[in-house]
Amino acid sequence: MEAIASRPEGFLPSGLKVGSRLASYEVTSLLSAAGISAVYRARHVVTGDEVALKVLPSELAADDTQRLRFMREAQLARALVHPAIVRIRDVGETSRGSTSRWNMWPVATLAGSSPSAVRSRRRKVVSMLTPVAEALDAAHAAGHHPS
Repeated sequence: MEAIASRPEGFLPSGLKVGSRLASYEVTSLLSAAGISAVYRARHVVTGDEVALKVLPSELAADDTQRLRFMREAQLARALVHPAIVRIRDVGETSRGSTSRWNMWPVATLAGSSPSAVRSRRRKVVSMLTPVAEALDAAHAAGHHPS
């Protein structure tokens, strides 16, 4: 996938723009782009449900190896059940590429906090990181390791 910086103004990875429709979802923002896919915040046009929409662009989805890798990742993630692991709603194909739709997770961040504020909120930090560590333990115990 080409670098984000080289894309035309206003376009997100996969050629999607804020306001673009992908199946029954409208893209509202880019959450992240790394590796071979991008993750967008999107809203279902009928129900209003917010999801994280992971997209493998069509040019990569045409490559069986990349598409199968993307689908395998979704299958492995779907098999993990833990309160700190976001659930996949479904996986599919569109003219724009392969997609997986994930439940949105409420975002809590320490961005902009000073070091002293972070120290004073130590219990909050630990309470945020403990479920993440437990989720990683659960994933590893189930045999899922980064490849």
